[in-house]
Amino acid sequence: MITTLNLQDMGAIPNDTQRETLSNNAYILQYALSYNIINKNNNNRSNEQEDEYESYLHVIVPNSGTFYLDRGVYVDGLQNAIIEINGRLSFRFGEIINEFISRDHRPTSCLTILNSKNVTITSSKGKGSTGTGIMDGGGPKWWGVPYLGYVQRLEDRPYLLLVNHTENMVISNLLFQDAPYYTMKLSNVNNLEIYGISIVNRRTREPSHSFWDLSAFNTDGIDVDGHNVYVHDVDIWNQDDCIAVKDHHGGGMDRVSSNMTFERIHASGLGLVIGSIGGSTVRNITFRDSYLHKTVKGIYMKFRSDLEAGRIEDIKFENITIESPMQWPIWIGPAQQVAGGSSNICSSNPCSLCWPYVPFTKCDAGYHSTFRNIMLKDIRINNPRQSAGVIMGGEGNVIDGLVMDSVVVQQTRRSALRDGDDHDLNHLFPGLQKASLHDKYVQDGRTILTVIIIVTIVFVIGIMGFCARAYSSKQCKMAKSDAEKNELLLTNHAARHRQRTWSEEKKKHPVAMKLGLHRSSGKQEHVNGCCLSKVLLIACMIIGAFLIYYLVVTRRVHDLSHYYKCEHVNGRAIGSTWPVPSCLLDETSTAAAAGKHKLKNREAIKQTWIVAVILLSLSSPFCFKFAMRMLTGAQLLFFKSLYTPTPVYKLTVLEEEEEEEETGVTAGTDELESLDDSGSSVEKEFLHWDGSALEHSKQCMGITSMVES
Repeated sequence: MITTLNLQDMGAIPNDTQRETLSNNAYILQYALSYNIINKNNNNRSNEQEDEYESYLHVIVPNSGTFYLDRGVYVDGLQNAIIEINGRLSFRFGEIINEFISRDHRPTSCLTILNSKNVTITSSKGKGSTGTGIMDGGGPKWWGVPYLGYVQRLEDRPYLLLVNHTENMVISNLLFQDAPYYTMKLSNVNNLEIYGISIVNRRTREPSHSFWDLSAFNTDGIDVDGHNVYVHDVDIWNQDDCIAVKDHHGGGMDRVSSNMTFERIHASGLGLVIGSIGGSTVRNITFRDSYLHKTVKGIYMKFRSDLEAGRIEDIKFENITIESPMQWPIWIGPAQQVAGGSSNICSSNPCSLCWPYVPFTKCDAGYHSTFRNIMLKDIRINNPRQSAGVIMGGEGNVIDGLVMDSVVVQQTRRSALRDGDDHDLNHLFPGLQKASLHDKYVQDGRTILTVIIIVTIVFVIGIMGFCARAYSSKQCKMAKSDAEKNELLLTNHAARHRQRTWSEEKKKHPVAMKLGLHRSSGKQEHVNGCCLSKVLLIACMIIGAFLIYYLVVTRRVHDLSHYYKCEHVNGRAIGSTWPVPSCLLDETSTAAAAGKHKLKNREAIKQTWIVAVILLSLSSPFCFKFAMRMLTGAQLLFFKSLYTPTPVYKLTVLEEEEEEEETGVTAGTDELESLDDSGSSVEKEFLHWDGSALEHSKQCMGITSMVES
């Protein structure tokens, strides 16, 4: 007997976002999926009658538009059922999202299926066709403002599809879009087949994983554990693990995930993953005939820092192309992830996401888990940004039996898939064309980031300006005290002569005199901006030290001629493998590796030049001093065109008439001339600002200093 239930015929309303409609649609879908279970409980039937009555349940979501739901749907004990999604199911949790922020548990998943058997979730049309059904999790509301949203909600977000303790299940010909958390969490499954589906979790239309896209943390594609799993002909574009074989805790002694094959996969995210594993065993897993486009990582096997020993064994990756990976194409070792429940993205669990770029971040290999019998065969890594990868074992978890057969790093003039070629991209990832983008929070994030940068710059400049003002004020008092002492040495005639000279300068240059551009003291000229120079010099030294550290690290990270790290590994490299990890036995052909040492990484060369130019610009103290002078006296640049530079002025006290000598003028003049030649003499007291600035600018440009007289 087949029972067919059409949601629209049962009263579900498409394309209506009123709250009553959302609640009604969720109730109708819940009732439809539980129909046979409800009738079984309400009727006393013999086993034969029950089996006949429960033969099949066919639930249809018609292609009539979008059916909005305000909560997740849960079914336990579903058997012999086909869920046919031809339209669009959109889960809008609405106001209750804020309620979950204060809870200590994850909200109900969008669709939960537990303890079920013989279940198919599909659509009537094939992959990528116009009739493909869609499950939309409304991810942007849960992701929130980039990075700030994660700090707010962490991992308290619902799965898009949660399946647990289920046998004989098929998922096909659907588009899963904008999962709040994992797209598919398939636990304790047996005999599972997935094909013809698309998974899209992204925030922009960039053909790679931008800074904004990667803020959709934990949007895994297919996370599965159990036995006898076959996944084929799927495309996945997300911001975390594309496919991940996970721990299996099925109860009793069964703590093994085994017998899984993944083939003809097109993916872009954090790659094809086994892990993270801790306290269980994963064995007999095969990935083959797959293409990874601008993925962050490629092949990724990882243990987490559990105290219980785990094991990953009998693993094979074969015939896989990794095109333009953004980070490590191959990673075998500790899980590079954030500690559970931590808002610090650089925390280690056991390896920090910020390693090795950020100083003092850690990456520990662990002590209890084991890799055994790992085969990488016919792996092509094209145009990587970094070295081939990281293979990191530990003293207590040696990687044993690793074989790398024809694992080749190479650079090509053009990638297999050209940037911006939407036709090729949509052909390999048909879900990208069908999935719609409605993430308003990205623009909010860009605005917030811009405001933060501007506020930070203004704050730093304000602090430095305050410091410079305080220091200059102190030095001005000292200079004033020195000037008062020197003033006592002046005679009445010298004072009158000084006043006449000052008046003449005021008439010649009224604008500069009014703005205070004409210095009244050589010492004040010297100390102007001194504090700011010192503060920024210290900041410059810190920045320079960090850039040197970054340069050293990136030179190693981006060196294509070796793996960044290879330790505690027993294995061998055969075939045309290049580069050969330093900790493996080299059994490759000499001819295959000939000439590969000349391979250059354009990304590394570009970053090296950028850092070198920055360090060079900060290395000259004359340039730095001149730049700081211009920063503290910005008004000088503005009025430079109004005030014609003149040579350094000298004020010479002339010989006076005999009757003035009798009043003590001669004594005063002799005392003035007895001062040292360091520039404190009254004769060098009046310096024009342009003369000093000109001297510094010449020093900065490498020109021999010239002093005009």
